[in-house]
Amino acid sequence: VPGHVATGAAAAPGSSATIDAYYLSRHCAVCDELTRAAEPLCERCRASPQVAAVVLAARAARLERQHQHLVRLCQSCGGGGGLNVRHGGVVCGSLDCGVYYERHKVVGELRGMCAVAAAGLQLL
Repeated sequence: VPGHVATGAAAAPGSSATIDAYYLSRHCAVCDELTRAAEPLCERCRASPQVAAVVLAARAARLERQHQHLVRLCQSCGGGGGLNVRHGGVVCGSLDCGVYYERHKVVGELRGMCAVAAAGLQLL
């Protein structure tokens, strides 16, 4: 995969990890420049921490808004009412619904972005 480096020690063989656990991105989370595999931000973005923090926060906020919109769609369709309805609880499990898959994709992207943002902000 271009832009990825095998890490070998990321997941133990025989564990239930997916193949993604064996690869780390070599691109900066802010500007997409090549960087060391273990660091989410390049030297240039670490030199301007305010810009990096704003970009990471804006991307996370965009994904949160997208998730909230999809949850509202699910709730209007009749899938709302889960245990954590205030936190986006949706009880729909229809495999025939495109919004179901999009919602789960956005949740995964949001978790990943929050993890990258947290790691990046620790470097700043």
